[in-house]
Amino acid sequence: MLLLQMAQCLIYAGYPSNPMVNSDICFAVNTGNLFYTPEPGEYGIMTVERGCSHMLSLIIIDDERGIIELIKNLIDPKRVKVEIVGEAENGVEAYNLILEKHPDVVITDIRMPGMTGIELIEKVSKANLGITFVVISGYRDFDYAQSALKYGAVDYLLKPIKQNDLNNLLVQLGERKENTVAREVKVQSIQEQLAISMDLLRKNTLWDLLSGDQERVHNGLLAIESKTFFHFEPGKFCVALVKIDYTSKSDVEYPTDSIEVIMGKFIRKLKADCFEAEYVCEKAMGYLVFNYAPGKHLSLEQKQQYLHDLLRSDSYKYVFFDITIALGQEETEAGRIFNSYKTALVALYHRIDLGCGNILNYCTLVKEYPKVEVNLADSAKKKLHKCIENLSKQESMEMIHILITDYLRNNQGKAFGLYRYCQDLLGNIDDILFELMGEHVIELNRYEENIENCTTVASMEQCCQDDVAEILKTFIDKKEKKEYKPIRLIKLYIQEHFGEPVSLEDIAQLVHFSPVYVSTVFKKETGMSFTGYLTDVRMGEAKKLLKTSSFSVAEIARIVGYNDVKHFSKLFIKSVGIKPIEFRKFYS
Repeated sequence: MLLLQMAQCLIYAGYPSNPMVNSDICFAVNTGNLFYTPEPGEYGIMTVERGCSHMLSLIIIDDERGIIELIKNLIDPKRVKVEIVGEAENGVEAYNLILEKHPDVVITDIRMPGMTGIELIEKVSKANLGITFVVISGYRDFDYAQSALKYGAVDYLLKPIKQNDLNNLLVQLGERKENTVAREVKVQSIQEQLAISMDLLRKNTLWDLLSGDQERVHNGLLAIESKTFFHFEPGKFCVALVKIDYTSKSDVEYPTDSIEVIMGKFIRKLKADCFEAEYVCEKAMGYLVFNYAPGKHLSLEQKQQYLHDLLRSDSYKYVFFDITIALGQEETEAGRIFNSYKTALVALYHRIDLGCGNILNYCTLVKEYPKVEVNLADSAKKKLHKCIENLSKQESMEMIHILITDYLRNNQGKAFGLYRYCQDLLGNIDDILFELMGEHVIELNRYEENIENCTTVASMEQCCQDDVAEILKTFIDKKEKKEYKPIRLIKLYIQEHFGEPVSLEDIAQLVHFSPVYVSTVFKKETGMSFTGYLTDVRMGEAKKLLKTSSFSVAEIARIVGYNDVKHFSKLFIKSVGIKPIEFRKFYS
């Protein structure tokens, strides 16, 4: 070792009688007031040593340069990974270095100029940096070193320092840091999961508040969840809807990232001006709920203004779509948030008349716009029923145009009620198809969403026509498949039971339809009557038996389902053109 070459060595040796027996050989290096004692194993004696893979940052402090160099040389890089980030020879310099580097471990002597090791530990501990101190002490300073433990020193090294003691201590500190980091990572992960779970619970509760789930309201569950996940205070509750509408047709998916960014900006502003605020997003729509107290917070009109300013400040970013904000009616209870949502939706519908890209306030609009009828009249329902029942695409398209034109004429051209009107129209079509089919054949929610994405009367009419055309096609396809399945069952049954008495009534009961309906559909799908198909199957089997078996004609007649041989022969002649016996002779 370089240090052994530089220092004056004092060697003390004790030799056992048997050289193969483990011996204690002590080397002491005189370096002033510190002595280095090599460990057994350093010079050939085998030992099992523990190591640590975690990197420790280390500062060494002593007023003698030789001691600092000694400690650096004692560290075994094979056992412990250490990065020496600083060295100091007095307490004041050490204090500034510690504040700058924030090391994991500081090894310090006790007696130093400017500031003692104890004073240094005490001063650094007040800064709460989480630094571990190791004190170097001689036997005469042992009690003094122990007093350092109360200031945060975790251990001490006695002079002369043994290499194994130093490295064992560093390994322990490395493992401790590794465990601490692992615990911190685990705690952080748990905290993040809890935050995500809490956020999900808040958002799920918000969906429940917006949906107005009456059963949960009645049971008091919604009130409990509201108090658990939200910090609502007495005051006002309001819902704001933020809707993205494309400025041109595009095949791009709904800009969910964009709506999240926009809602994030709005929610930060509202949280600073409300008791509570939260949002949820679905496709191109954002739903904001905020709770505030006029007088303590800005009024709804003032909130409308700064939301407007926020929207305008970033308008240059929204090239491909418009953003409309709709404010619902203020409510005084969290349980009535659903009512605020409904009025916000009505306000949003006014964008078809007033244009997209505005802020629409229900309370202002309700004073200017009269209430309109949003449901189909009975006469309109009857006309629509007739068109759908006929499954006529052309008639249905014309009927939709007539209904929308009549609606606008009856409501002085105000189109905001068309959203509900067209949704009711689609709902009626679904009911009509249910009557015809006995089951719902369309996803009504999807078609209703299509309607809500329209921003002009022309686009809404076109959307309705496209939706109805698709609905009719879906219905016809399902109807044909439903009709085709019984046909397959009937054919299979006849092929397996042709030798038994088979009637149309039996078959109708098998497929759960009326005999008349089965007869009509069977002929439509196969091109022949039920009786004709049964006869064909029986005659086919009879021909096979006449060719390959020695059964008599009478026996074959009974096998294929006929007890009357004359009737069988008559049907055979009609089907094949010759008598059964002649058919057998021909093939024999």
